[in-house]
Amino acid sequence: GLETWLTKPRSIDSDAFIAFIEQLVSQNSSKEITLFLDNATIHRSKKVTAFLKDNGIKAIFNVPYSPQFNPIEHVWAQVKAVFKRRKLELLVQEKAIDYKRLAIESLKGI
Repeated sequence: GLETWLTKPRSIDSDAFIAFIEQLVSQNSSKEITLFLDNATIHRSKKVTAFLKDNGIKAIFNVPYSPQFNPIEHVWAQVKAVFKRRKLELLVQEKAIDYKRLAIESLKGI
């Protein structure tokens, strides 16, 4: 199941990613944690790598970005397209954006 998740209106940096991992650790304090990560720059930053090592968290990195070998990338592309289109609609209408709700709607929209 889904343990925890985080949405941000902008790109996240190493500090925000570490805060997310800290939240995950606090919810699973008695469990060994292994993270499956893509090769995003923040996932491989010195700061994040040191944090993972210092906290005994194992990181497994996905193969380098190869959408032709990873069908889920096609699904995420559709989710992102729905997300961006709906966000633009809300911006044009000058409505507040609830990113969590927008992410859920985008997932349901495909």
